[in-house]
Amino acid sequence: MSDGKLVRPPQVTMAAWVTIVGSAFLVLTVFDTVANLRSLDTRTSVEETLGSPPLDGLGLGVERALSLMHVMAVVAAACATAAAILGWQVLRRNTLARVALSVLVVPLFVAGIVTGGFLSSMVAVSVVLLWSRPARDWFNGIAPAAPPSPPPPRDPALGPPPFSGFGTLPPQEGALVAGSVPDHPYAVRPRPVVQACILTWAFSSMVLGTVLVSGLALALDSSVLQEAYASDPVLADAGLSLDDVRLTAAVFAGLFGVWAIVALVLGVLTYRRHEWARITLIVSAAVAGALSLVAAIALPVVLMLTAACALTVVQLVRPASTAWFTDRPVERNP
Repeated sequence: MSDGKLVRPPQVTMAAWVTIVGSAFLVLTVFDTVANLRSLDTRTSVEETLGSPPLDGLGLGVERALSLMHVMAVVAAACATAAAILGWQVLRRNTLARVALSVLVVPLFVAGIVTGGFLSSMVAVSVVLLWSRPARDWFNGIAPAAPPSPPPPRDPALGPPPFSGFGTLPPQEGALVAGSVPDHPYAVRPRPVVQACILTWAFSSMVLGTVLVSGLALALDSSVLQEAYASDPVLADAGLSLDDVRLTAAVFAGLFGVWAIVALVLGVLTYRRHEWARITLIVSAAVAGALSLVAAIALPVVLMLTAACALTVVQLVRPASTAWFTDRPVERNP
């Protein structure tokens, strides 16, 4: 069926408008949050929160907490503005807008906590609806299947319907019989999916190995971290002690290690043809690519990881990959 005859599913319409309206209100909420960020009530609330567990052991001052909240508010406003634009493009059946919105919703959800988290959570839930089966069919140009029509009523005068052995021909040799299933036309795993999984396994293993080796090295010899702390006066000026830096490094190492393990598992599930794993792996690779691109400013070698993440996303969204996961043929231009 042509694209002009496709009817937009209600899930997509609701998700797109919730994203647009929720993002607009989130921007307005950010302006209000930033305007009252330095008020006495906000300072008192932040001070009480920092003095309660589990934040009391971080040693985070009120000024630093307010500065962090300011940055998160700016990030939330920027992400919400982009999300509103992408939500409008989603209504126009823009596939790239749906993928970009799915990636953008991760920092939007995290940064939106500074405004209370309700609006950012609402947008995040609406984006999930864009990956439901009716929404995927609509974005891929597939019209919903028409319900089967009921069989016409049989005239009783014609007698009972024929049965095998009387009034019907015997099944021919080699013909399909009831209950038989033909070979699946997409049983062969596409090459882009294989390449994406190999990239995921290779670079996730590399990241996990780097985290483990670095953690072991710091555990056996802490002089490297001490020298780095002594050579960077910004850390001391910010009020961070050597123990704070060590704890922060351990937390980030743990997060990246767990992330690498999750990516390895997602690669296996994607290889085994789980659609939700493919979508999750696309989002994971996109976020990892963006973070590695920022880290490449200080460490250019990380660009290898950026390129691998970008290639993984490209391979998993190719038409051959999508058709294999969704049991649909690839549309070819004449």
